[in-house]
Amino acid sequence: GKRSQSLEKLVRNRQSDCAAHKRNRMRAVNEKSKNEWLQSRTVNIHCWNFDMLKSFHFSTSEILRKLIDRENTLPSCFVLLPYKLSSKNKKAKLAPTTKKDVERAERMGVLLLSLAKACSFGVLVEEAIEKAGPQRKWDASTVIEKVTFPSDKYEDLKDEFTQIAADRIEAFRQDPLTAVHSLIERRYFDLRSFFKDSKTFLYLVDEHSGVPLVGPAYEPYPLEISESAVSKILAKVLPFMHCCAMVVRGISGSVSGVVRLIFEAAYPHVPPSWATAAAGLQHALDEDLIMRELVMLHRTLTGLNSTAKSRRSLGDDLDFLRDACAKVDVSGDFAKMQRVHCGGSSFWTTSKGVELIQEECGKYDFKQALEIQATLETKLKSQEQVIKQLQDKVDWLSFRKDLNLNFPGDSSVST
Repeated sequence: GKRSQSLEKLVRNRQSDCAAHKRNRMRAVNEKSKNEWLQSRTVNIHCWNFDMLKSFHFSTSEILRKLIDRENTLPSCFVLLPYKLSSKNKKAKLAPTTKKDVERAERMGVLLLSLAKACSFGVLVEEAIEKAGPQRKWDASTVIEKVTFPSDKYEDLKDEFTQIAADRIEAFRQDPLTAVHSLIERRYFDLRSFFKDSKTFLYLVDEHSGVPLVGPAYEPYPLEISESAVSKILAKVLPFMHCCAMVVRGISGSVSGVVRLIFEAAYPHVPPSWATAAAGLQHALDEDLIMRELVMLHRTLTGLNSTAKSRRSLGDDLDFLRDACAKVDVSGDFAKMQRVHCGGSSFWTTSKGVELIQEECGKYDFKQALEIQATLETKLKSQEQVIKQLQDKVDWLSFRKDLNLNFPGDSSVST
């Protein structure tokens, strides 16, 4: 009767409460376990070496932490390569093991840098459109005129951008960024095709050295990716690879940072094909620029320029990659990497990297750091003054030349 129904309802409610309590309890246990794991992997340091502090502030981990708005709890610097690296060579540096793979490494660099240049172009266009404000209809020439390019090495991309706009006039008029997304998509498709018919490996990257982790000490990394999973992994990992590549380029001030990232043994040599692909690229540790390029690449790969309803976030993709690692790295060891924390920022490195950082930071105390910084600033001011004097002299000589002035015995004409 009614009493038995009431008892059944009471039992169901009780069972539901118990299940909810169990879930909450397990969540709390897991959270505690994660926190304990992170604490065991974290090394706190105090550092007054300004160069080292800069490397923390502009690390891939730190940029992603700010962009995703979550704590840096696991390594997030990856690189996916269609060949295996080994340090078993005369230099004891990472290199592909076959001639074919060496050729693959060179091609990989070209494709990565071509993608980087397309992202750079895209952000320049995006910034110009934002500054221009609302406009009813756009055309390619108007957009290009509004962009301030850092060099004259973007002509090929300008032409391609204009051609895409001409092929898709109505879509472009409504939103010129559709042409930017197409430029980036083409580079992604080139990369995806390049990964076909070759073994593919996912590497963790030491953020201190900018080099992938390879060797018995870091097993099971690199992880071999099955052929059926390559396309999916590439689409998820590419924004993180691009971020990592921008950081190593910024730290080195050149393309040579990418050399260490995908073919360490060739460093510091930059293949001519890479120099051509990267012509006009800026290599600077600019946090805002890195974030903008990262977001633009991610939007392109997730179809944010379409009307799709389900769109992944960068955080979702990072979770996916970590879950993919956990299928092989079942203990969640992540190559025994350690999180070095300094001044509110952190990144992931090896135990050897921790030793090198501690050694470098131990050379400076606060007073020494200030003295070094003051000396550097004095030197820079002196150089700026010399440059200004030389510029004034050049301007004066140019002025005299334009007016065809040449006074006998005037020492200012001599160089």
